[in-house]
Amino acid sequence: MDKSSVAKMLMRLEKDGFITKTANPEDTRSMLISLTDKADSLIPSAQAIVNDWVEESTSCLTDLERRNFYELLEKVGQHITETMK
Repeated sequence: MDKSSVAKMLMRLEKDGFITKTANPEDTRSMLISLTDKADSLIPSAQAIVNDWVEESTSCLTDLERRNFYELLEKVGQHITETMK
């Protein structure tokens, strides 16, 4: 995503009442984004949808395969986090 796409998405989320933007006191070139109560209230239902999707998507795996899969995802995620610093 480019800056323009992110900016448009954030403007829409703010307009719809899902986020608030405030000036970053440590860096005036950036904004701090926070979820509103409206957005927070959606988290449980969104999490349930994700959990159902993951369960369905991994239902073809054995318990051991599923554990290995999650361990590999964790390892890749950590690598991405470390390389983006």
